[in-house]
Amino acid sequence: MNRYLKRCRGLAKCSRTSNRRLAIEKFESRQLLAGDSLALGTNLTSSTDYDVVGFVDVMKQSRDWMTANANLEGQYDTGFEAEILLDADGYPVASVGATAALPFTPAGGGLDQIVHTVIPVHGPGTYRLKASGSGSLLFRADEGLLVNTSDQLESRIITFTNGYDADFEVYDSDFGDGVGRLLLAITTSDAVNPVSDLELISPGHSSTYETAPFLPSMTQHLGTYGNLRFMDWMRANNNPIVDWNDRVTLDTFTQTLPVGVAVEYITALANQVQQDAWITVPARANDAFVTNLATYLRDNLSPGLKVFIEYSNETWNGSFSQATYIQEQGLALVLDWPGYAAGQKFHSMRSAQIWQIFEDTFAAQSADRLVKVLSAQAGVSAVSTERLDALDDPNINPTGIKPDALAINAYFGGEIADDIVRDQELAPTDGSAPITVDQVLDRLEVDLRGPLTSQLTTHKAIASDHDLWLITYEGGQHLVGTGGNVANEDLANLMIAANRSPRMYGIYQEFLTLLEAKDVALHSNFTHISAPNAFGSWGAFESQDQVVSEAHKFRAISDWALGNAPANRVPISRATDEITVVDLDDNGIESVQLDASSSRDFDGKIVSYQWMAGETIIGTTAVVSFDAAVGEQFVTVTVTDDGGASVTGEVRVAVRPAASVGNLVTADLTVAPVTDAGSPDPVWLGTSSIASDVAYSGVTLGPGFTRDTSSSASNLVGFIGTFEGYPGTTLDQAIADGEYLSVTVDTSTSDQWLDLTAASFDFTVERHNWLSPRHYAVMSSVDGFTSSAALFDSERINSQSPTTLSFILPFEGFVTGDPIEFRIYPYGGEYENKETYLNGMSIGGTIIPTPAPTDIQFVGSTLVENTSTVGGDLFVGSLSAIDTTPDDSHTFTLVEGYGDNDKFTIVGNELRLRSGQVIDYETQSSYSTQIRVTDLTMLSLDKSFVVDVTNLVEISKSDVLINDGSTQRSRVESIQIEFDTDVQLQAGAITVSRRETPGSIVGTVIAPLSSATSRVFTISFSGSFVTFGSLIDGNYELSVDASKIVSANGLGLDANQDGVAGDDFIFGNEATDKFFRYYGDIDGDRDVDGSDFLFFRGAYNKSVGNVGYRRAFNFNLDSKVDGSDFLQFRGRYGKTLLF
Repeated sequence: MNRYLKRCRGLAKCSRTSNRRLAIEKFESRQLLAGDSLALGTNLTSSTDYDVVGFVDVMKQSRDWMTANANLEGQYDTGFEAEILLDADGYPVASVGATAALPFTPAGGGLDQIVHTVIPVHGPGTYRLKASGSGSLLFRADEGLLVNTSDQLESRIITFTNGYDADFEVYDSDFGDGVGRLLLAITTSDAVNPVSDLELISPGHSSTYETAPFLPSMTQHLGTYGNLRFMDWMRANNNPIVDWNDRVTLDTFTQTLPVGVAVEYITALANQVQQDAWITVPARANDAFVTNLATYLRDNLSPGLKVFIEYSNETWNGSFSQATYIQEQGLALVLDWPGYAAGQKFHSMRSAQIWQIFEDTFAAQSADRLVKVLSAQAGVSAVSTERLDALDDPNINPTGIKPDALAINAYFGGEIADDIVRDQELAPTDGSAPITVDQVLDRLEVDLRGPLTSQLTTHKAIASDHDLWLITYEGGQHLVGTGGNVANEDLANLMIAANRSPRMYGIYQEFLTLLEAKDVALHSNFTHISAPNAFGSWGAFESQDQVVSEAHKFRAISDWALGNAPANRVPISRATDEITVVDLDDNGIESVQLDASSSRDFDGKIVSYQWMAGETIIGTTAVVSFDAAVGEQFVTVTVTDDGGASVTGEVRVAVRPAASVGNLVTADLTVAPVTDAGSPDPVWLGTSSIASDVAYSGVTLGPGFTRDTSSSASNLVGFIGTFEGYPGTTLDQAIADGEYLSVTVDTSTSDQWLDLTAASFDFTVERHNWLSPRHYAVMSSVDGFTSSAALFDSERINSQSPTTLSFILPFEGFVTGDPIEFRIYPYGGEYENKETYLNGMSIGGTIIPTPAPTDIQFVGSTLVENTSTVGGDLFVGSLSAIDTTPDDSHTFTLVEGYGDNDKFTIVGNELRLRSGQVIDYETQSSYSTQIRVTDLTMLSLDKSFVVDVTNLVEISKSDVLINDGSTQRSRVESIQIEFDTDVQLQAGAITVSRRETPGSIVGTVIAPLSSATSRVFTISFSGSFVTFGSLIDGNYELSVDASKIVSANGLGLDANQDGVAGDDFIFGNEATDKFFRYYGDIDGDRDVDGSDFLFFRGAYNKSVGNVGYRRAFNFNLDSKVDGSDFLQFRGRYGKTLLF
């Protein structure tokens, strides 16, 4: 409970709540440095009275109230703070019946007390002092802050009634620069109208401080980053806050209290500089606090900004109270033991609860605006794995919510300072020179390239395994002494000097390059501004007034950012890894819901989803329903962000048949094991249920295990193995050492089989000793006992409570008439000889009759077009049955009435096409048939097949056109040939020759080109046998060379249509082809006679464009049928062209 609220109950002012809203003017643009390159963020230094002055109203950075004697004599702090009665905003008020709020008399008597605090001022000038109420204020300071003619402690007293609003001078004198701290005491405060609402506004900000509450000197360089981590502003370390009412507000007199800065100011700063807000939720905060925090951020943070949500800070670090807190909570909830292990699980539990509250609050906005952060420790990878493993435990994380980023610290050089002291290098006793700054930096460079590199590699692999981005919550140089070395002034000065060296620029450039090379998505620098001291030189700036040229770490950060342009980072596609359902209505399909709404984009938002089952799109939203067939299939989802980057994930969908939910056997391992007279090895035969006709071997131990009887529950399957010690046996070692538990199931009759298709296999293990966490792999005799054949391989099981592991068996290979042995291999234990127990086991499935054939295989070829069936049935292919029943025989028949079955016959195991069938691709390109196979027990299977027809290239004389089909042969200018399918011609594939002149070639293909594929080709003529664009008089022959023609399917020309490719085609070798030219023969009858003359007379003296003009009579193509053409016509009149 907030001490201000606790001690003001019953007072009228306690009901006052803050309704103020900050309307912040934003920076013009946001420089979001993100992408496949490294994004940069920074931590902010705590709000205090002694470091960065960030608030325009410097009263917001005053120290918490202290008490002093009213006569201002004696101790600086008399320690009566607990007796101050405060209002909701933290100002002293009077108790009932008191004559004044201040001074007050301590409960135990003694001198009257006043309250005082310390206020920082940052620069000289005219401040504005405001107050409400009536009373007196005393200001004290030295260094010329209040009196510019003195460096002594000077005072300024202000007394007012019913408020105060006036200028307040802070001087730049010969004794100081106006930067320092003021003591403020409230010496008197009226009981009825007490002093409150104190504000001391920095020069030049009186009219804007409510909408622009932050000093520009604090914010001016924040544009370099894209993310602000508010860990220190929220006082994540040692924060006592529990409830939302415990927090400070905009109206609280200061923002330096242990509960941190008001969320209103945090939001305002993020909005002003347009940077994502990294929130560290206090360790003790309850759900109401988290809900209110999430609601405020949702409603007030700029919609384009993201919220990074982290539970507390470094809860693994025993220096902070939150580390003790999580261990206490973990133990109280019996999450594990000892406290450290329990604490890691509580951290995961509370993180998941906080993430879920934020996601529920942000609802549909959560995917675009939230980044859920799981923090860990760079130097101890087990912190990462243990916390991530805990999130897989439904008892710890019942909603199954997952983080989006794994955050580690990324420091280097952490041991250098202590090593210098240890080795006496500050003041060597051997006469050598003290260590120099350059030598320190040499070591820092070496350390940068050492442990941190391997830490980043390890954690990147962990993050990738869990589909997380790797980010850093802090990082940078760590040149600081620890323990007693903090008090070593010479060491502190050396470390500060090293941080001020210009060489730090290059070191930080190398550091950031390393982070990018390790694919760190975001680095959060620690910290932006902080004055160096014996506790470290953490700031990129030493002060808010330091010039950039002297701030070498910041220069490196800024220049690196400018030199590494952001690129769009690929989103994470995150859907449920696998979905298993049962086809309970046994209709062959089951509807499943596919959900990719947990997919995330680091630097933008996801704008589209595409779900695919094979080649079929089944949905384009984050959540879709899908009717999945019985069996196993993989569905993909591709998510695309607003920058166009896409990534595809995969979901295994397993629809179990209805029979798979049956149970073969459930072991009862509380029943004492038995031993055979011939063997001392125990066998646990007890069952709580077993299906009829099931033969069950019981559970036995492999030769590598020794039975453990130390437990009070000695009947359980307790076992001890060597496990090889830390880091534990590999699975292959466990197999080689025979460290397994075995169980075999079979049928008790020969006419039945086991059907374990997609059946469940469940077993319960108990880690009896806290040093014996294990992995568990399961194998079977179906695929063999090798690590590559494991049916199941668990994560590392850390829980000391009984843990049930479940999986389903494959969809193939588990229908058999043979016994099936299962072996459970525990492996990877951290220590030797630590007992573990198998508490229970259940194997699903059913007993079935000897199964029917499962498949028909057809081995054959396609039917080739034009193949003759006149001589008898044509062999198509051979048939065989797939049947798991040994020594079975099979009969094949055609299913009556199906498809083209009337055109086929089956002889033995041969499928044949009946005699007399004409195979013509253009008439029928494929045949459908359905075949039935029947075994000896009359169980059958039907299967459909399609027999394709191979399309050979065909051409007939009717496919050749002379003069585009015209009958006239007075002029022959072109010939066209058309195949029945697209073909590609090689050079010389089609030729035209004059029969009267052997060896003559007068024709070439002109359309399309020989490199093109087409059905129709046009041949034009050239050479000595062409006159005026036409062949000369004579008989001609066209030849197609089958060896130079290739169809689209690679098959050749079957010119004689006998079903065998390779036949050449000839046109013009018969008189009926009419491939000739005889000028004047307009009717194509091979002579020039009276009928031709009638047509010639009609065209005579006609020109192109005139009615009656005929091009066929224009011998010399001079555009007119005239006397010269008549001379040619008269020379042929009455004559015939012989073939």
